[in-house]
Amino acid sequence: LVLIKLFFLRVISFIIYQISNFFLFRAFDKNINIIDLILINSSSTVSNYATPIKIGFPLQILLLKKILNISYKLSGIIIFFSVIMSIFIAVLLSLSYIITNPFILSNISLLSFEFILIGLGVIIFLLILFFSLSINIHRNAYIIKIFKKFFELKENLLSLNIRYLIISFSLMLFGFFMNAWMINIILVDFNEDVSILNLFFMQGIPYLLAMISMIPLGLGIKDASLTYLIVQTGVQSQTALLCAILMRILTSGFSIITGFFSINYLMKKNIFDKQIFKNFNIEDSN
Repeated sequence: LVLIKLFFLRVISFIIYQISNFFLFRAFDKNINIIDLILINSSSTVSNYATPIKIGFPLQILLLKKILNISYKLSGIIIFFSVIMSIFIAVLLSLSYIITNPFILSNISLLSFEFILIGLGVIIFLLILFFSLSINIHRNAYIIKIFKKFFELKENLLSLNIRYLIISFSLMLFGFFMNAWMINIILVDFNEDVSILNLFFMQGIPYLLAMISMIPLGLGIKDASLTYLIVQTGVQSQTALLCAILMRILTSGFSIITGFFSINYLMKKNIFDKQIFKNFNIEDSN
């Protein structure tokens, strides 16, 4: 019964993530078919999982152009924005966890804490850069030439539909909560009582460490850090490790299965022809 609940929640979590992406595209004034978006996202996700160099991102850009006719430039901006939102949420959750659990600072690796601060620093830098470029001061030709791409990014961001963006952000945040809910169900089945809010906040640290590690799937890094954080709540180490393994199977396993299905479907539709790679030109703005 527990496994059925977990599988059901994983499916819901997957759907929520796709809807979040759908509204992100709507924020950029792109009304797309959500089924096509699921196929593209699933294909790129399993490609990201397969290699440490994240080949899923360029593949996603190619497929968005091929299937949905979205320019390479805009696709890149949307994907970049999606990554920034997920990092921002992870940093926000990590800081919330540290604030609500100050004892963790005496136990957690100094390097791990530095990673969190670096992530926060990147977010702050990008926000400062965005707002500074929004000010019409000292725009000489030299600055415009250097920051040409940033100005293009700014123009796209300024035209965002804020309402859709908030919906996308909220759904993405809720996706992290769904993971916490699944962990809570597993722990309750082992007669462990951990606050779901605490589990929600702790999602950020494993996410950031897995992303920074550049290891495919964040294999080992995410699982070990999640196990460690669960143990800090008083859960037995064996139970925490089993919980982390089950979450790995539920999250990565489900994504890999849907990813391979999506790639196989697109191959049968001859989406992955040679022409898609020959036509790849990042300057295309059609």
